[in-house]
Amino acid sequence: MRRAHGGTVHDVVMAVLAGALRSWLQRRGQRLSAATTVRAMVPVSVRGRSRAGAGNEISAHLVDLPVGLADPLARLADVSPPLLHELGARVAGRHAGRLYDVLVTTLPGPPRVLYAHGAPLLDLFPMVPLGSGQAVAFGVVTCAGNADYGITTDNDAVPDVDALADALRESLAELVARAGAAARRELMAELGLGPGHGTSRSTGSPATASTDPPV
Repeated sequence: MRRAHGGTVHDVVMAVLAGALRSWLQRRGQRLSAATTVRAMVPVSVRGRSRAGAGNEISAHLVDLPVGLADPLARLADVSPPLLHELGARVAGRHAGRLYDVLVTTLPGPPRVLYAHGAPLLDLFPMVPLGSGQAVAFGVVTCAGNADYGITTDNDAVPDVDALADALRESLAELVARAGAAARRELMAELGLGPGHGTSRSTGSPATASTDPPV
């Protein structure tokens, strides 16, 4: 997918989320134009590989997800490279409700399958805390060649979290379907797309749902 259409794995993740949000909003009766976007706050590591020591060095960026674009490849192109608004995100902690609509965080997990007492660790489902005034947050963690998606929502604001989880799978399938046959085979081999992965959901306050389409 990256070689066929450019961009990075992170770009593919953002394009999948844009497609999922587009489908979910339409199911909710929202009218979208080609210019409609959903603003996401995306924490980005600024720690250099040569830097030693513990701790994280994170900079928050604002990214406009192109939910108004019907073509999945157009959405991918729009987020490659993404429009990052770093200056405004510096005050996101105090004014989250006005600066961004959703939180999206991606984390690298173990590149190989890990075992506990002989049992393989196949998936990691992240749970991202909601900010003040926020209703939806996405977490994406890679694990042994797959990308596991976790959705955290406010029960009252998002009672249809299962529909949003289903929209993630549909968005990924739509993007893969638009790739050529060779690109599809490459994507499936490179990113571990195949049978054997299910969906895990749990509910609470806030509600959480996890689904694991590899990206």
